[in-house]
Amino acid sequence: MNLAEITHRAYFLDCYPLDERHLKISIQTGKDVDEVILWAGDPYSAGIAENEQNWQGERVPMELERELAHRNVYSAVLTPVYRRVKYHFEITGGGESVCLYEDGFVKAAERFPADRMIQRFIYPWMNRADIMKVPEWAENIVWYQIFPDRFCRKNPGEKRHSCREWACQEDATWKEFYGGDLAGIRSRLAYIADLGVGGIYLNPILWSDSNHRYDTIDYHSVEPDIGTEEELKALITEAHALGLRVMIDAVFNHCGAKCALWQDVLEKGPQSDYYHWFCVNRWPIDERTHATKRGDYFSFAFVDNMPKFDTSEPDVMEYLTGIAKHWVCDWKVDGIRFDVGNEISHAFLKHLRLELKKCNPKLFLLGEIWHDSFPWLLGDEYDSTMNYPFLACVNNFWADAVQSGMDFMHGINQCYSMYYEQVNRVLFNLLDSHDTDRLMERCHGNADTFLAQLAILFTMQGAPGIYYGTEIGMDGGGTKANRKCMPWEEIDAGSFAELTGQVKRLIAMRRQYPQTRSGNVMWDVREDSRLLHYYKKKEGQKTLEVCINAGEEPVRTGERGLPEPEDCLFANGLEHGSLRPQGVFIRLV
Repeated sequence: MNLAEITHRAYFLDCYPLDERHLKISIQTGKDVDEVILWAGDPYSAGIAENEQNWQGERVPMELERELAHRNVYSAVLTPVYRRVKYHFEITGGGESVCLYEDGFVKAAERFPADRMIQRFIYPWMNRADIMKVPEWAENIVWYQIFPDRFCRKNPGEKRHSCREWACQEDATWKEFYGGDLAGIRSRLAYIADLGVGGIYLNPILWSDSNHRYDTIDYHSVEPDIGTEEELKALITEAHALGLRVMIDAVFNHCGAKCALWQDVLEKGPQSDYYHWFCVNRWPIDERTHATKRGDYFSFAFVDNMPKFDTSEPDVMEYLTGIAKHWVCDWKVDGIRFDVGNEISHAFLKHLRLELKKCNPKLFLLGEIWHDSFPWLLGDEYDSTMNYPFLACVNNFWADAVQSGMDFMHGINQCYSMYYEQVNRVLFNLLDSHDTDRLMERCHGNADTFLAQLAILFTMQGAPGIYYGTEIGMDGGGTKANRKCMPWEEIDAGSFAELTGQVKRLIAMRRQYPQTRSGNVMWDVREDSRLLHYYKKKEGQKTLEVCINAGEEPVRTGERGLPEPEDCLFANGLEHGSLRPQGVFIRLV
């Protein structure tokens, strides 16, 4: 065995409580390992000061939980009677066996000298306050993301910003306004609920001078062009009445250049009461020479008009916490998504979580992080992250025709090996957003490929999120065309009814069958095929079978034979006894 490929570290991802009773222990090994046995028991079963030689644990076979590209993940779930565990591993492969202790490997049959100290792994106590807890409702939800300026305009009155005529235009840019407002969203709440989703996520709604509103001017005011605070409260109340949760965007990493706090700094310099609220490195600031790239002050991504808050400062923490508490306690929002969530200080996020969960223990906190987010998901900061690695895995499989079904399995398994099981259940899985090309754009207008990728989204663990217009197959690339206006006249005329019906069937299946949300996946994939075939299991439920033909030739047979479309929960491209390329079927077996 290659011992260098075997890794385990107590606490964090390799050993953590699922709840107050169950402790999950995992270990990663190379592909040359055949069996892993966990020897586990109470640390004090042999007495307080007894020699470790006298301690005996119980033998627990570990299961192969996930297969990665170059490693395997074995795991076991224990129920420690006294909430504490001592353990080591016995690992077998290639005809040899070794034991892994905290201080290294020894041969399994090796006899220790009587005075040798044995350093086993220990999880000392399952403290209730340290267990990662997520809102249960967030496990069963489908999110619907809305970019307010482009979703629906209902209020025809004059607005602060000049607006273009409402149309789903290809030449829409990131600078122009179309005037979408809260009244428009309220007028379409029944439409949203009819899709079957369970929550709406709103891009920023506070006072700003851009259509995206990620450059906040006033954290205490709703953007007048989209409505008033009273209208926002009415929207949330009406959404709740329809069974829809509401999540809003928090831009706490930076503000807009016109924010009064930053303007005070520019006017008074180091004499400003808010000078220490920002990351100012030199004074005076020459705004004409790209000061942020020169390092005069820090901003979001070198954008001069988005100066960065110093979220390590207690005054900044208290100011932003007070704003968020207003949203939660007074507006009654159900969730907050944090823009640039990986640049905000951990200290602030820990403080913010404690304060906000006092207002609403079931509040959902989502971080916008595009990479491995584990340090933010230990239970004292965010509940979840926007799962862009999931998007990349799905996209790359279709973008790279060389990848096999085995490669896809490895990629997806990697996505679900990054976080606690609790987090996996509420991951914000997405295939597009306001920051990416739209899904249909990446599918080059191919509706079959589009539905095949959505079938994956709606049958994987986590909370699926769709971007407004996904249900009609809206296309568009970049941050220009991916934010086109919703074509309501065409929607109301039924122009997209067929495709929307397919999307609604996937959403309904997701909501009805808990197997779709399960993390228990059995894969049936090969290195020489692009057929994605997997089974989802849930205790007490029938097994869910998912088959997606991502190859170039029809599939005509299978282990159980191909079903008829009417025997499926969802089917596309299943006809005449074959599953055409990019076809999919989902059924219970």
